[in-house]
Amino acid sequence: MFQFILFLEDKVYEYGFSVRVERVYEEWLMILSEKDFIPSFTDYISKHEGSGSAIAYG
Repeated sequence: MFQFILFLEDKVYEYGFSVRVERVYEEWLMILSEKDFIPSFTDYISKHEGSGSAIAYG
């Protein structure tokens, strides 16, 4: 798993992804609120189909 914290235009973001030998199987982007990180984008890659289902917030 890889995670990066980004500071852009006075906002804090977390970008990350999880990998296995053959591919990336999870990816996300979150933004820091006053209390916690809130998901902005998540993607889970299907092992069998090679495609994912994305959920976008905001």
